[in-house]
Order: sequence, then C-alpha cells, then structure tokens
Amino acid sequence: MRKTLFMLTLALCVAAVASVASSITKNSKNQPAPETIVGFLMDQKCSSNKAMIGNEECAQRCIKNGSPAVLATEDGKVYGLDPQDKVVEFAGHRVKITGSVSGSSISVTSIERE
Repeated sequence: MRKTLFMLTLALCVAAVASVASSITKNSKNQPAPETIVGFLMDQKCSSNKAMIGNEECAQRCIKNGSPAVLATEDGKVYGLDPQDKVVEFAGHRVKITGSVSGSSISVTSIERE
C-alpha cells in the first residue's frame, strides 16, 4: 500500500513539473523577436501631418505639453512607444528603434539617431 501511494505521489509530481515546463516553453515562444524600425520621433498629435515630420521644435513642445511620443515611418505607419521617458530626448529626429513590436506599438529596448 505504501509503495503504491509513493508511486502515485511521484507520478503526480512528475506531471506537475512537466506541466510547468511546458507552460514556460509556450510563453517564451509567444514573445515577438526584437525588430528595428526607422522613422521620425514626433508627437502623436502631429504624426498624421507629413509637413511636421522632422520639426524638432514642434515635436519637443507638443511632447512637453503632454502629447505622447510616437514613431512615424516614411510609409505612413505610426507606432506608439513605451517607455516614453526613454525616447523623448530624440523628439523631431530621424531615429532607429529596436524593440518588440505588437500591433501598432513598440516596447523600446534601444534607440539611436539615424
């Protein structure tokens, strides 16, 4: 009886460990690979106006006044950026951003002037 109980307990432990390992593997596969995207860092309010691309003064002023910083690409895509504090110093400049892209937002891991 003890041997049967021990074997049952051991089997349950092995199954639990296998389940956790499987879950960890699935979660690590769901994270998108980092991508690098080039564009202009500007404020969200002006991002749809192509005439404002590269206007450093306007971008800095609008971001300082609360408009979120975004990355506007030359093909017209606009990406929200997180964290904001990592990117605001590049307002108005052409930049290269590396990070995880999910839909229309980028989780920024690095940014540099292009």
